[in-house]
Amino acid sequence: VSRAITVAGTFSLFAGLSVLCVAFIYSYVPETKGKTLEEIGAYFDGEEAKRLSQGAELELGDTTYLVQKN
Repeated sequence: VSRAITVAGTFSLFAGLSVLCVAFIYSYVPETKGKTLEEIGAYFDGEEAKRLSQGAELELGDTTYLVQKN
């Protein structure tokens, strides 16, 4: 590739693809910092994902159905 479009062109192509990847991750991958595995799992469930994608936030009480009581 570097022979066809020069070394600078190869670097520019890599930089452009990297920028597209960062934009995709920023736009489509949800923030999981500070969330438990149960909260993350609830986010990816069908109804929870729809509700959360509309701007609602996941509260700790929303995941109580995931915990089995003895």
